[in-house]
Amino acid sequence: MRSSHRFFTRLAPIVLFGLSLFLLAGCAGNSGSAADQTTTEPSVEAPSGGSDGGTSDAGIDDVAQDANDAQAADDDRVSVDIADFLFSPAEIRIKAGTIVVWTNKDGAPHQVHADDDAYQLSVISQGAQSEQVFSAPGTYTYHCHLHPNMKATVIVE
Repeated sequence: MRSSHRFFTRLAPIVLFGLSLFLLAGCAGNSGSAADQTTTEPSVEAPSGGSDGGTSDAGIDDVAQDANDAQAADDDRVSVDIADFLFSPAEIRIKAGTIVVWTNKDGAPHQVHADDDAYQLSVISQGAQSEQVFSAPGTYTYHCHLHPNMKATVIVE
């Protein structure tokens, strides 16, 4: 019994020392990533090939381009509201490739249906949206399949 007691008293400091090193190494490894996660300033990366460490104005140009791209994406989408049993606006002019997004703001369901049967969207519940891409130039009239008196037009240029 005495020999096992000596063994544990000699082994305990070594185990504690090893455990301390392990815990310190774990804390040191987390401190870098925690600092990265709490950074409040946005980071802007320089374009590849830049050697100035990201201090050039090229990174700022990238941010401006991203904003322009987001605006262009918005320009490729046009919204039509469905409210008071009307499509609003009742006529839209868009460029080819534009996505028309219908949002139902009525309490009743609605369904967008092309007058020439070229497309029929699924029923749009209150608060929901449905969309259609118009790729080819032309005039496209449509109505609500559930409420045929609701009519509107998409003009693709």
